[in-house]
Amino acid sequence: MTFTFGQNYYYNKIELLCTCENISCLPDDFKMEIMRNIFDILDVNKNNITDFDEIYSNQLKPLNIRNPNAIVNGKKYSDIFYSLVNWIEKMDLDGDGKVTWVEFVSKVNEIFI
Repeated sequence: MTFTFGQNYYYNKIELLCTCENISCLPDDFKMEIMRNIFDILDVNKNNITDFDEIYSNQLKPLNIRNPNAIVNGKKYSDIFYSLVNWIEKMDLDGDGKVTWVEFVSKVNEIFI
């Protein structure tokens, strides 16, 4: 996929990422593609809604870690667990415990800063 800007400069995705000084300079359609890819990883059953149980059961539970002080990717497992809880609370705009694609997309300006 290539993108065209103003004076017919053509960039492929790799060039585009390398030319940006920060992630906010990316075009909106590219941001949406990145967000969709992230959301698709979190939305395992592909119903455009994800929640704590869906993410936990597919991302954290398979690690089978019993010690909350265990280190996973440089962080304590309990910190990762609570980060997930906090993320769900922040993204869940209507307080139903679920994050829809629409709620996720509405945070685009907070994600790409």
